[in-house]
Amino acid sequence: MHVAGTPVGPAWDLKFPWFTKPSGLPQISARRLDGPGTFSSDVNHALDSRGAWVVSSLQFSTPGCWEVTGRFQSSTLTFRVAIGPVPTSAVFANQHDGLGLTFRCNVPSAADPTCDFSILSSSDAGRTWSHVGGMQGIAYAGWRGYPDIELAASGSDVWVWGTRTFASHDGGRTFQD
Repeated sequence: MHVAGTPVGPAWDLKFPWFTKPSGLPQISARRLDGPGTFSSDVNHALDSRGAWVVSSLQFSTPGCWEVTGRFQSSTLTFRVAIGPVPTSAVFANQHDGLGLTFRCNVPSAADPTCDFSILSSSDAGRTWSHVGGMQGIAYAGWRGYPDIELAASGSDVWVWGTRTFASHDGGRTFQD
């Protein structure tokens, strides 16, 4: 399975539920299969209208292919997951080559929102993506709520547009306001 995860500082965080019978906290470990990396997890009891379950936060130090193992009493569950960026929108020049956009915003109720965006590139029809460039700490002065952020591209020209517009003429590596 390919999972985007959420970038948190230099790491990637993935929320993952566990259902154990009888109710209890599993021990979770992971190892990166395609290079070096570190892993940590937080595991806690959760309760909702459907009953008791376990919520976990899995922290991967870097994108890549990871093998995750959960152990509870005499049971073991192991799965593999590809952690990495997945764009929120993408444009393709042909059936193989495309650019994608990811972004995240801090949207306080009584202050200007600030956003970061990244441009990703794929040469295999969107199966894998790699980081090309982007911008961080963009303030949307005077704006309230979530800003509109869209992607358009033609050749090496890339535009991140909406509430504000940024242009790149080098395939998304650098941008100008």
